[in-house]
Amino acid sequence: MIHAIAAIAISTSVCVVPEAVVQQAAVIGLARSVGAGGSDSAALQYCEYFLVDDTGKARVLYYDPRGQKIAEKQLSSTVASSGEAQLEEARPDVMQEDFRLGEIREVIRDGDRWQMRYRKNRQDKVGEVEVPDSDVDVVDAGFDPFVRQHWEQLAAGGSIEFNFASPPHGQVVRLRARAVACDGSVAAAEHLCLRVEPANALLRWFAGDLFLAYSSRDRRLRYFTGVVNLQDARGAAQKLSIRYSYR
Repeated sequence: MIHAIAAIAISTSVCVVPEAVVQQAAVIGLARSVGAGGSDSAALQYCEYFLVDDTGKARVLYYDPRGQKIAEKQLSSTVASSGEAQLEEARPDVMQEDFRLGEIREVIRDGDRWQMRYRKNRQDKVGEVEVPDSDVDVVDAGFDPFVRQHWEQLAAGGSIEFNFASPPHGQVVRLRARAVACDGSVAAAEHLCLRVEPANALLRWFAGDLFLAYSSRDRRLRYFTGVVNLQDARGAAQKLSIRYSYR
């Protein structure tokens, strides 16, 4: 889906998007190809804009560099802290649609259970799986409030295991978050850097991991590297780096 209204380039972003989107965005993320040490000069793949309406409901709009709206994600709740949008719950309802090939990812609470729905493209049927409420610790971007809830333990060098709802896998995945040394993407003295990987040691040989850097000052995510929640234009998983700025 492409916005029919005129779009202009905004200095705070190298994506071409409607000015109203940038003005309303509380958070902007620039997703780039992983290369040259994750440098900001790597090729831009898309931009994401985190918006919150008057009722506290949040959505994330994804645009490619040319200004095409390629996906949208809706989240059930946020909390406004000092005028800044910030997710409150580690387990929000999530509905995400990619407009290019029709991929759908959903995790929705239904009473004492969670329903996960996934469709890879418009030619596929939607797969549905239900899991007990107690089996889910984190849903999608709810990992951010989960980190803040366990900040002291992680900052002290500890690790935490948790169950992550994964619609593409059609199941809950057991993961582990642990503090690691920061790489050159951020200033080590000002950040808490984490690695997220499968909790099962054997699976770590086959599955990729995620690297995240949180500001020690405000405990907000500043940098991410790993497989992202959007496929590329061909429908394949993609590993990118994302740098976030807050307004």
